[in-house]
Amino acid sequence: MTETNKKIKPELKLIDVKPALENYHTVVKAFIQNPTASIISDLKIEAQVTKKDSKTVLHEIKKENYAMAPNTNFGFAIPWDNQELKPGKYTVSVKAEDKTKEKWEFTRDFEIKKEAESLNKEAVDIEKSFPWGWTIAGGIVLLAIIAGAVYFIIKKRRKN
Repeated sequence: MTETNKKIKPELKLIDVKPALENYHTVVKAFIQNPTASIISDLKIEAQVTKKDSKTVLHEIKKENYAMAPNTNFGFAIPWDNQELKPGKYTVSVKAEDKTKEKWEFTRDFEIKKEAESLNKEAVDIEKSFPWGWTIAGGIVLLAIIAGAVYFIIKKRRKN
């Protein structure tokens, strides 16, 4: 049932971007909204994340065959590839196209803040960076202490 024969033009909006967990894996969610009273079907969405003011793509995803109900929104998850969410300023670029070849492009800066540490702790299969520099420095200090102790023990025994 309709009140008019006028076709409603589909519309999409990018309403927010923030770090999250999806199935206990680190992601950044781009919240996309369909504010119109029409179904958008056969939706293709691709997204890329870069550091702010950089062209180097850190994470990207392409998905097809999405559909959005009228007056809804959803969080389009951009996988963080089992890496920690590191605080910093980033930019997300989202491109979408529906079956009628209507296209949308969004770019939004966002920030991952220190609060992402709690997400990293809850995440599974995360590749944590190991502090090799501190481990090597600690090993050198430990070897120096052992060598010094051996030197003083040998010196004391030679005097006796």
